[in-house]
Amino acid sequence: MMPETRSAYCFLSLTLGLFGTCVASAQIPNERCIDCHSQLEIGLLPMVFADGKTVSAHIDKEAFLQSAHGKMACAECHREYHPEFREGFDRSGASERSLPSHGEYTRAMNQECRRCHQADGDACCKQVSQVLHPESDKETPDCTGCHAPHRMNRKTRSADMVRKCAKCHEDVYQQFSTSVHGNVERVPTNPDLPTCTTCHTGHLGGGKSPTVDRIRLGRPCMGCHGDAALMEKYNVSANVVTTYLQDFHGVSLHFYDGDLNNVKKYPLVCVDCHGYHNVKSLTSATAVADMKAGLQQACRKCHKEATANFSDAWLSHREPSWTNNILVFLVKLGYTILIPFVILGLIVHIAFDVVVQPIRKWRKTKRQGTEGHGSADDLKQPAGVPEYFVRFSRTQRAEHFIVMMTFAVLLITGLPQRYYETTWAATVVRLLGGIDLARLVHRVAGITFTIVAVLHFVRIGAGIMFRNVPLSMVPTRKDFEDTIGTLKYQLGFSDKHPQADRFDYGQKFEYWGMVLGSVVMVVSGFALIYPMVLSRYLPGQFISAARMAHSYEAMMALLTIIVWHMYGARFNPVIFTGKISSRYLAAHHRLEYDRLVRNIKQPQAEQACGSTPTPQFATQTTTEPACVVDPDPVG
Repeated sequence: MMPETRSAYCFLSLTLGLFGTCVASAQIPNERCIDCHSQLEIGLLPMVFADGKTVSAHIDKEAFLQSAHGKMACAECHREYHPEFREGFDRSGASERSLPSHGEYTRAMNQECRRCHQADGDACCKQVSQVLHPESDKETPDCTGCHAPHRMNRKTRSADMVRKCAKCHEDVYQQFSTSVHGNVERVPTNPDLPTCTTCHTGHLGGGKSPTVDRIRLGRPCMGCHGDAALMEKYNVSANVVTTYLQDFHGVSLHFYDGDLNNVKKYPLVCVDCHGYHNVKSLTSATAVADMKAGLQQACRKCHKEATANFSDAWLSHREPSWTNNILVFLVKLGYTILIPFVILGLIVHIAFDVVVQPIRKWRKTKRQGTEGHGSADDLKQPAGVPEYFVRFSRTQRAEHFIVMMTFAVLLITGLPQRYYETTWAATVVRLLGGIDLARLVHRVAGITFTIVAVLHFVRIGAGIMFRNVPLSMVPTRKDFEDTIGTLKYQLGFSDKHPQADRFDYGQKFEYWGMVLGSVVMVVSGFALIYPMVLSRYLPGQFISAARMAHSYEAMMALLTIIVWHMYGARFNPVIFTGKISSRYLAAHHRLEYDRLVRNIKQPQAEQACGSTPTPQFATQTTTEPACVVDPDPVG
């Protein structure tokens, strides 16, 4: 054998020998300890401490070997016994040795646990000893007070922890044991069931505040009830978390995101309605009735005058259907059908206008050698026709600007609440200063929009009553005929494109769509701002229906403006300048253009241009000659 090989062999033999010796020294003491402590008749039992407290030193051998500490040597924790493990050790003398008080002994063992569990031990010390149970308290729980070191494992942990907590919190345990979660004693090995430590995390640190915050954020409840696979095992709906988060309180909770320091009123969370330790199953009519009664009391914590109707606004975690909250269901169903129908129709209309109509014009030009009527480029202006006509007054422009700005603010502050789960929503709300401030700005913008809308209708009504203003924005039979005529022209069934007056059918339908949508938004908005008033006269279901309508109508308004209004306006500055070019007017509103040109040709047109013109409203059909002056100097 070569010297190098012989040296390596000797080294390996020595290492294996030392390893075997260490293993033997670690296993032999365990066997001797277990042999004694697993027998009840030996003199080591019981252990009597200096303060008179007696504790059994019996250890279940099988439970210990299968526990998390089953592979550890006893002397690793009970280090004071290590020198005594030798041949000829007199076991009978162990019962005569003096022991400290039980509190001192457990605190000393707590330090032994920290040797391996330093991080958990430090946090537990802050959570349990320093805050929940001061160290001056003789009954201060420690590691071994909660965790049975000789038999702790995942299967028995839940039941063991409940039993440990029950020793000091008997009144709470009695409530918990009769709750829907309290069958942990009957099914001790079920890891799905919540226990004390599910909410009261022992190693969290920081005292009561972290536990309260976790409960106020609904995290213990949502962690289980948001798990679809887990809920399916127990025939429980997994929509409870989704339906809650979509509600007013749930959206608030989502955007607080753990920052509850500056919250003036906590949002309603799971425990406010279902309780803490006494959660009941809602499988009986009695339990449901008790739940509704408790819900009304929960509402009154913030809404002092909450009625039964007000609490009925909560949909009980159930999706609206024909048999459950039918009003909310019909509102949702109506918008689900209406929005795609309207937007798809607008897209098809624009597609025809962008693709088909230019082809039709090109073919007509090629066939006739002219572009036909409505060409802004080839139009020959009659003598005396101004380059621009006044189309909107300063009042009308101011109204449009305010509506445009308030609508933008409403979108910025409202859309994040609808799409609360998205990253951009959280970013926007954070930039706005939080969900509470965002809602305040949203309401101010909504009230501003309402005031402008009311003033608009008052102004129009006054013009109709006292100034004999024609209703040029009201749809007529011609508008419906123009709609059909345009469709025929775009499909190739007609060679004649309908000619529009001051407002074409698209502008009229858009205006009245905005009017109806504004009514829905204003009414539903005030119902949400003042739900207590609504609940005095109508069932709470109307509050939920108002919230549903408010959300869907906002989406319809946004899509209509993006798809239709922005295309129809084509960034035309007429609403900002108030002036429209005569060529653009001739191309898009030929009937009004022809009428204005005829009026200019009349002898009295020149005199009218030098006088104070009659104010023009959005609903007025202009019958007087147009000049490049502001038609509403007062506004």
